[in-house]
Amino acid sequence: MDLTKFIEDEADKFISAGKNIKDPRFFDLDFVPDSIYLRPEAEDLIEAIAFYIGSSLRPHLNIQGGKGAGKTVTTKYVLNTILKSQMNKGNIKEDECKVFYVSCRDYPTSQKIYAYVTGEKWGDPFLVDKFLEEMNSYKYSFLILDEADFLRDHNIIFTTTRETRTFLITIAQNVNFFDSLDPATQSSFLPRHVSFRPYHSEELFIIMKDRAEKGLHKFTLSIIEKMAKEIAENHFGDARVAIRSLMYMGDNWMEDYIPFAIKKAAQSIIFDSVRKLRDRELALLSLIPPKEIKTAELFREFLRRFPKYNNRMTKPTFFSMLNYLQAQGLILTMKGRGRGGSACRLVVDPLLVSKVIKEREAEIVDSHEGS
Repeated sequence: MDLTKFIEDEADKFISAGKNIKDPRFFDLDFVPDSIYLRPEAEDLIEAIAFYIGSSLRPHLNIQGGKGAGKTVTTKYVLNTILKSQMNKGNIKEDECKVFYVSCRDYPTSQKIYAYVTGEKWGDPFLVDKFLEEMNSYKYSFLILDEADFLRDHNIIFTTTRETRTFLITIAQNVNFFDSLDPATQSSFLPRHVSFRPYHSEELFIIMKDRAEKGLHKFTLSIIEKMAKEIAENHFGDARVAIRSLMYMGDNWMEDYIPFAIKKAAQSIIFDSVRKLRDRELALLSLIPPKEIKTAELFREFLRRFPKYNNRMTKPTFFSMLNYLQAQGLILTMKGRGRGGSACRLVVDPLLVSKVIKEREAEIVDSHEGS
């Protein structure tokens, strides 16, 4: 192999991809555009939110669906659009309403959410009272708990629905999230359940066409149509893969370049998912091999290899972490049969996991040297 030519060819691919980007915001998966594809499930969100504004009664929402189904972007877009239109009409004053958005992956306990919302220190004995005061200080307040299936306790749901006027929206991948709540919390919450199915190829085409028109200099609609079909069939209709794949096409809008672009997009999303893991989750992922391993064995090995987590590591917490890793598409868990017990295995490239671990270790070294 001519290494010089190989490096030049690989560099050219990504240079061309970069040059074709007109507006990088449209390939940021956290970006909410001025207009989106409004899927049919949005009607339930519009009805519930509008009813709350009109009556002050709270038909809370529990939104569920797989990765890349548009749950978060649709929720944010619908809510922001309704509030903006009501303000423009004079039905709501700007200081009368507020939206609190919380990623439960970043703030997985009720206490941490109380602290984040109020801006107070975690451990404050009056933290819950300050949270209630903050939420009830608005005529219309909304609390969005994204990745709610990563919550380690559900006090935040009970407190919000029982002791505030706040409209609560939970967003989860796990379809059994509501069933995991204790009966008292379920009774207090009583949300409207909205399930987001995977996108069809026609829907992905609309999304990709819109992003391409706004974010790229050059693109070909017939190629986008083929990409949308491929992603719908082989990537569970994941809009994240669809959006990122446009970026990797560069200026090579030919059919034989589609597999490369989609593969790179899927890899980048997996890499992002691994990089966003907390240290404890990343440590657990590092122990899971591509071949099947019993979860009981994995639990013992985790405690042995990482004793610093022993005080806070219970079996329910351990299995919650496994469920989260599976929800991110990083592992596959299998229910136990007979006396064998449940098992799991890694479904992503182990080298990718190792790369993130090395990055994390380098960050720790750099922070120590800089202090």
